[in-house]
Amino acid sequence: MSQRNLIVYLVDDDEDDLELLKEAFAEKQSIFDIACFNASTKVIHQLNNMNLKHLPDLIVVDHQMAVTDDIDLIKVVRAQEQYNIITLVVYSSSLQPSKAGMLLQKGADLCLEKGNSFDEIKVHVAHFCEAVKKRQSTFA
Repeated sequence: MSQRNLIVYLVDDDEDDLELLKEAFAEKQSIFDIACFNASTKVIHQLNNMNLKHLPDLIVVDHQMAVTDDIDLIKVVRAQEQYNIITLVVYSSSLQPSKAGMLLQKGADLCLEKGNSFDEIKVHVAHFCEAVKKRQSTFA
């Protein structure tokens, strides 16, 4: 029996960062369906207008976006029971420990600073996938 593709939403206003993350996911020995967004508001709109059978398994959101705030996305996702299965990762180039702690309390599953090398980003993708497994086993 084959396992379905994991659905991943990447949210970042930096196209280069999106491309690096997509490449890191592509090198993982799993199959992903990846959608990229440049604002949290677009993800919220997508979630509110989709069939619940096609929810993302993972949302990776940049903390340092100019227009939108990661906390808004976390609040919206964690406020709705039907979204409990979604793993939320905050991935940012600069993340203060106090801010990371607050984001984890609000419902983020994982907070990491962006990798400085492609190898480090690939390791982070593995951490993201582990977080998905953990959340899905909790809500299965």
